[in-house]
Amino acid sequence: MDLAEINRRRALSELLAEVKARCPQSGVVELPVPGLRCSRRENAGEDVACFYETCIALIVQGSKKVTVGRQELSYGAGDMILVTVDMPSCYRIEPMVDGSPFYALSLRLDRSLLFELCSKVHAAPVTAWRAFEVHRAGADIVSCLLRLMQCSDPEKVDLLAPLIKQELYYHLLKSSFGPQLRQIFGQESRSAKIIKAVDYLKRNFKEPISIEALASLVNMASPTFYRHFKQFLSISPLQYQKSLRLHEARRLMLTENYTASQAAYAVGYESDQQFSREYKRLFGLAPRESVLNERAKGALQFNP
Repeated sequence: MDLAEINRRRALSELLAEVKARCPQSGVVELPVPGLRCSRRENAGEDVACFYETCIALIVQGSKKVTVGRQELSYGAGDMILVTVDMPSCYRIEPMVDGSPFYALSLRLDRSLLFELCSKVHAAPVTAWRAFEVHRAGADIVSCLLRLMQCSDPEKVDLLAPLIKQELYYHLLKSSFGPQLRQIFGQESRSAKIIKAVDYLKRNFKEPISIEALASLVNMASPTFYRHFKQFLSISPLQYQKSLRLHEARRLMLTENYTASQAAYAVGYESDQQFSREYKRLFGLAPRESVLNERAKGALQFNP
């Protein structure tokens, strides 16, 4: 075992202790550094529909499978997923032999900083790309995440955390994630155009939208846009919009006490039957049953 691997394992062990201390119960804990949070899950074996924010997420104990569109990714302790655009997904925590909980740490990505660093840090070209990817986290990356977790007082959050984030992004760009990040966040890349279309869909998901209008927005031919969107996100633009609507309807019912009909209308559905059918297909339960089930759990399901 080389020195880098020894350091990586030591940092992972320290990180696990920090996460355990901050997550004594199941759920997600927001940490003092903006965008940094840790989670504890004990719902092993359960398929959970959720929404990945644009982030990196490191598993510090346990393993999981994530399904996005037709793509399935499996990863475990010491592995990290990179998500470069907000993504609807489904995950399953794999049971551990001793019944121990699953722990993870995630950091929301700062796109503007990535755009800036991509122009300064060299990375090898890549010919294929996706909005999400899994690789083993190197010692430098784990060390940066550990130090971010240890920025607990306001002075460290204000002064040290931005410097550690910049160092972390540098190591990401020099890691196995580097070619992917450079392709996605490089200026005028096709992926940047797809992200622009995704941002438009997020702002206007309630409105009817056509492939032609989205393609025109990013100056691409409709067939080319559709092909690259599906390659990048593993789902079509209309499937992405549908998922946005259903996740927002779920949030409205859980946090704003909307009825199913009110939520359906609020997110752009004209038919209660269609809404209920598509909601059950995504979340596994009819809207009312789903809300009761989630309230019993006490939280909305967001990753890490």
